[in-house]
Amino acid sequence: GGRIHIARVDRAVGKHARVSIHARDVSLALERPKDTSILNIFPATVEQVIDEGPVQVTVRLNTGGSPLLSRITRKSATVLNLQPGTRVFAQVKSVALAN
Repeated sequence: GGRIHIARVDRAVGKHARVSIHARDVSLALERPKDTSILNIFPATVEQVIDEGPVQVTVRLNTGGSPLLSRITRKSATVLNLQPGTRVFAQVKSVALAN
């Protein structure tokens, strides 16, 4: 889905690594955020909005061929009018990826 910035790890720059991103650490925006401290911003398309009870939903995203999940409140999903095909920007804080 793109280049990802992670907190300091013992691995040479440019080496491949597997990264696990928790759905709770992924926020969504309809426009590319500007002037933000978040370094990891990926264009994505909503594939599915999954009901997770009365308060939250899980949004399945496609980020350039790579799947990504985002867990957000039902209210946020409603305000953003998220549905399959909606283009969004997924945001992941680098500190969320620290070991």
